[in-house]
Amino acid sequence: MKLLGKKGICMVIAICVMLSMAIPAVFAEDKQTYIDAKLKGAVVLSVGSPNAMIGSQKVQIDPANRFVVPVVENDATLVPVRFVSEALGAKVGWDEQTQTVSLSLGGSQLAFVIGEAKMLKDGKQTDLLAAPKMENSRTLVPLRAIAEGFGKQVFYDRGLIIISDTKDIFDPQKEPDVLDQIIMDKLGSLPSVDSYANYVAIVSGLGQSSRTGSGGVAVFEDGAVSGAGSGANAPAPEKSANASMDSAANGKGSSGTSDAGYSSTNVQVEGVDEADVIKTDGSYIYKVRQNKISIVKAVPADAMLLVSEINFEAGNYYPQEMYVDGDRLVVIGSYWKDIKYENGPQPAADTKMIMPYPYYSKSFVRADVYDISDKTRPVSMRQVELEGNYVSSRKIGSSLYFVTNYYTYNYNPDPSAPPGEVRPMLRDTAAGADFTSLDFKSICYLPGFSQLVYLNIAGFDIANDSRKAEVVSYLGGGNSIYVSAENMYVAVQTYEAAKTNGTDNGDTKPAVIEPWDYAKPITKVFKFAIKDTQINYVATGQAEGNILNQFSMDEYNGDFRIATTSWNGNTQYNNLFVLDSAMQLKGKIDNLAPGERIYSTRFMGDKAYMVTFKQVDPLFVIDLADPAKPQILGQLKIPGYSDYLHPYDATHIIGFGKDADENGRAKGMKMAIFDVSDFANPRQMYAEAIGDRGTYSPLLYDHKALLFSKEKNLLAFPVSLYEIDEAQKDNKDAYGMFKYQGLYVYGISLENGFTLRGRLSHISDEELKKFGNVAEGSSAIVERGLYIGNSLYTVSNFGIMSNDLDTLNQRGFVTY
Repeated sequence: MKLLGKKGICMVIAICVMLSMAIPAVFAEDKQTYIDAKLKGAVVLSVGSPNAMIGSQKVQIDPANRFVVPVVENDATLVPVRFVSEALGAKVGWDEQTQTVSLSLGGSQLAFVIGEAKMLKDGKQTDLLAAPKMENSRTLVPLRAIAEGFGKQVFYDRGLIIISDTKDIFDPQKEPDVLDQIIMDKLGSLPSVDSYANYVAIVSGLGQSSRTGSGGVAVFEDGAVSGAGSGANAPAPEKSANASMDSAANGKGSSGTSDAGYSSTNVQVEGVDEADVIKTDGSYIYKVRQNKISIVKAVPADAMLLVSEINFEAGNYYPQEMYVDGDRLVVIGSYWKDIKYENGPQPAADTKMIMPYPYYSKSFVRADVYDISDKTRPVSMRQVELEGNYVSSRKIGSSLYFVTNYYTYNYNPDPSAPPGEVRPMLRDTAAGADFTSLDFKSICYLPGFSQLVYLNIAGFDIANDSRKAEVVSYLGGGNSIYVSAENMYVAVQTYEAAKTNGTDNGDTKPAVIEPWDYAKPITKVFKFAIKDTQINYVATGQAEGNILNQFSMDEYNGDFRIATTSWNGNTQYNNLFVLDSAMQLKGKIDNLAPGERIYSTRFMGDKAYMVTFKQVDPLFVIDLADPAKPQILGQLKIPGYSDYLHPYDATHIIGFGKDADENGRAKGMKMAIFDVSDFANPRQMYAEAIGDRGTYSPLLYDHKALLFSKEKNLLAFPVSLYEIDEAQKDNKDAYGMFKYQGLYVYGISLENGFTLRGRLSHISDEELKKFGNVAEGSSAIVERGLYIGNSLYTVSNFGIMSNDLDTLNQRGFVTY
């Protein structure tokens, strides 16, 4: 046999290299055909996803209930038994009396009893490491018990479950892009972090500009993840055993009024309550005050009484907002906690330290639930705590959801370090008194995440103290939320990858990265279905630009609408995008009002109203009746701008903002009523100016500061009044001097516009003279106005004053 020379060896090597490069190229060209062939006869699921595949056909596990999903509990993967069994061709039986599920396939007989960690296979008992359970009126059983009981193979990678006849149906290390396509594109799910080893590989080097970690994982803009850490070397979520079979596996808002005869918090979406610093139930007023909650008996108005106070630990826990629902009060606040490094360096015995080195601080958000059936003695019933910084919360019925961002900043974790230090911590007294770290298997990562931030969402029933909180966690973070009756949308600011104005191929000029190309903003929006405290990821969408606040987002007839401001070079412009229920682009208007930015947006049914500003205030009326073809119907240009838009009725809007001069310099506050009944020709019916430059109201940045009742012709909000002295009137750059702080009370109607009925302050004339040019920091600053029956109440950190709603004559005053 003749040996190959050096030239022959080189040719063989070259051919092998070419062949090895050609294989993935074939897969890239026809990946879908490859996937379909591999999944023929298989059943595919994903932890936490209501979607599944039978072969290559995508289906919903339970068309009647999208919250029927595979779950991981205590390292056990539980799957919906009827769906999986019938998808495999098995027959399913159910005995209500004995709570027994029976399965039969190809001569094999399996039986499970709810709550018992055992299985009967062909009459022989086998122990399980997890017991079958009922959830959402459906039976969940251990995954491997079904699969291996019927002689099937289970493939698992980052939450992806494939049940088939083939062992190791995919290679996670060589085919991560294929698995990503199945998880995200086919199932509409997200990959699980799954293990600490995967976590290290995913996040290592994430903070570097290359966005490629030392573990070989690249997180691309489309959310695909490739590289080491997600393959066969990662710990599987389940043990395959014989004796022990299984171990794991509309834009209509509330005006702040109530049919019960008292006002409620001004919210964005009707039926979706928002937390506030002040609440009332029609008899009592509840006030967040420093580190206390004060409960005041408000009726009768002339005999108000402070009946009790809830005191929190001074200097650490800070109550921020609250909800009141019947006999339940929920307080949401934040605090810092010192945590000891599990394996950190210990100080020498003779070393004196104020704070030992092995400790570090973590921030937590805590929801405290109180029974207030006896207002004089609130009783603590429950605490739910999540690590991170408070983003926002909502309450639908008795289900409360709150969101935190947990920043770790550890872009290069030590593979040998304790994994608990990088996972969000949770404490729910309904489950136990101690803190626990979330399981890596229950943590997913969001498409295209670029910062090491966990988005944590907790949902719990404030009326059921024994039902554990539902908690989900995602690497990716969130900046703002919009919540409808059925869905939560979390928006997070990201940036598009840098672009170049050339190519570096030797024939043209070298690629040059323009400075502004680094900062092209993209708002990614993650959609979650919510119901009865449960939270399920649905889909991800995105829109070019930044959002302003929660009113930049809206849901209507299944579509999601979002208004953004972006820029091209030094020029700002504005957009409105419509995404369908799967968060795919359906329609848009872009490049609106170049050179200006959005100051406020309000969606009302199939119309959107947008205010932009530079020197004048264009109010745009946008028709969304055909969501695929949004169009501008009309616009109105007037001086100033509106920071907040509030519906008066279906064809009239109230704007709150600032007046401005001909050069766009802000002056005092301004209110206006806009008639939009003729969509092509919106007009300003009435306008009201308040004070001079410097005058402001918390209403300009917090919609909850508004008290409005169309039926009572009532409009009220707190104002800090600044006025320019006569000697400075001609100075266009002059700022006003502080003159007054209190609740401005107006009558409002389409016939007469705004009528100032009076002002109510907690600051006496004598005290007012002591403030100089600012009253900030005073406990007498009025924060809110509300009404109960025929009494109007103003609330500050100093006390609560009641006045006759018709005459505004004082009825009572109580201090804390």
